[in-house]
Amino acid sequence: MKKTFLKNIGIKKLEQITTLMGLIGHLATYIQVFKIFYLRSSYAVSFIAALISFTSMVFWLLYGREKRIIPLVICNIFGLIGVSLIILGIIVYGDNFY
Repeated sequence: MKKTFLKNIGIKKLEQITTLMGLIGHLATYIQVFKIFYLRSSYAVSFIAALISFTSMVFWLLYGREKRIIPLVICNIFGLIGVSLIILGIIVYGDNFY
């Protein structure tokens, strides 16, 4: 019988890898936050896109919490903090909300 990828690496290892990859993926929000606050400008940063991202992460966080999927919970908390800072930067340094 063939071993599957999951059986080869194990579920615990897969959880560690997915948590790491989720955190790395959400680093993009922190790069944007740095740029907004360093330049004191949110020019060309979409408020609507940030709200969509925020809403999506809230639902993924709730789903992960309900299903007890730790990587989803950890990564989406990390992402929500980042996108909240983007929204704050848009409010503080933006001249429009569209």
